[in-house]
Amino acid sequence: MHISRTYAENLLLAREGYPLWVPEPLANLPPSYQQSGVRIGDVGVVTKEGAFSMLFNICLPADDPINSYGGVPLEFEHISPGAVQSMPTYFSRSGAYVQSTDIKARKYALEANAETSVAPVGAGCGIEFSLSTAQGAALALPQGATRLDVENLSAFETQINSHGLSWYKYALGDRGWQFNNGELYLITGVDKAALWGALAFRELQRSHSVSFHATAIQQIGLGLRHEYQWHHLTGQSARSGPDARAVLSSDGTPIENQCVFLRGYRIMARDELWRRMSGTGIKVVNFTRPGSFMAPLSSLTHTRPLRTSFKASLTTLSAKDGPFGNESDETSADVDPIREEPYGSEEDVNQLQGGACAEDAVAAQPVLPSEPAFHPSDSINRHILSQGHCNVVFTHDTTWMNTAHRSQMRSPLMRVLRCSWRRIFSS
Repeated sequence: MHISRTYAENLLLAREGYPLWVPEPLANLPPSYQQSGVRIGDVGVVTKEGAFSMLFNICLPADDPINSYGGVPLEFEHISPGAVQSMPTYFSRSGAYVQSTDIKARKYALEANAETSVAPVGAGCGIEFSLSTAQGAALALPQGATRLDVENLSAFETQINSHGLSWYKYALGDRGWQFNNGELYLITGVDKAALWGALAFRELQRSHSVSFHATAIQQIGLGLRHEYQWHHLTGQSARSGPDARAVLSSDGTPIENQCVFLRGYRIMARDELWRRMSGTGIKVVNFTRPGSFMAPLSSLTHTRPLRTSFKASLTTLSAKDGPFGNESDETSADVDPIREEPYGSEEDVNQLQGGACAEDAVAAQPVLPSEPAFHPSDSINRHILSQGHCNVVFTHDTTWMNTAHRSQMRSPLMRVLRCSWRRIFSS
């Protein structure tokens, strides 16, 4: 298991969003994207390494340099994000941290000493973490971070309803990306920092403390410069940023383009459609009629999906049928089956589904990409798909963020999510 998964699973219950083990913009993206980093309106995936890989941005025109770099789908539609809530001091400018359960943390002022030589002006603080559990994760933000969130999400949901499947087809077909069903993300909120340190560990052998603070580094002919580094590591995985190639502001300091948490919609397609779009599913051949194959992939471009969403389904599912198996909950009640809103003709939907008959036979079933990045919304999306014949579903991160109470932070992750699921559908 990649260390990014350990990092994400342990920081998810902080309820700040999805934590990125690699907050910096990917180096292959255009300069204008390097300047800003992950932004509202990005459509992309979180890689197994814990970085966000951007396909295109629906809040920018098709001819914007960021969209021109990789192109956009044929059915691309540019929208305005509307009002964006900005909180520049959401994470304290005097230093902040986010840590998993049972890790103790403290801030301390940086002073001139043998290690730092001088206390760097505006460097923030040092942060110390006391590690005592077998696994955990921590994020240090010595100069804080800014939070940005879209205020009205309706336009983003409309985009997914109208174009969600075409985004998948574009990523898998036109761009040739390989990823798992449910990993497509539409970003509606970000937390960005100028300086950060990320720590993750598993199978810790003994309790000890690690710290993250500025260290003086001698540069030949240039004097001292100060760089934040981890200290006293004993087997933990740690990263810090930005690196020497980071984009700098006019005064020579790093800009806030490092995305430490993101929030948005996770989008999942029905399995049959996913297999046909990705080419990783079952190829169906009718051996009683040699040369007869299922409808070609191009047929997907001529149909429109059934519309549904997690938000619209909250009142139509029973808590006892949660995404983690049958769960008893005395507060739950029987409700009507999931309701679907048809979008496109029955003939179109049948064409999209392939129309397989009883005499069809399986020819092959290649393997899906391995080790998907863990995300709580995936189980919710799968459950919604299992309740009806929706073609695409989506869940916003605030669904699970708002239902995991701090009193449950010491519980294992899946137990908290089960409790959250029951609470959603019994309300």
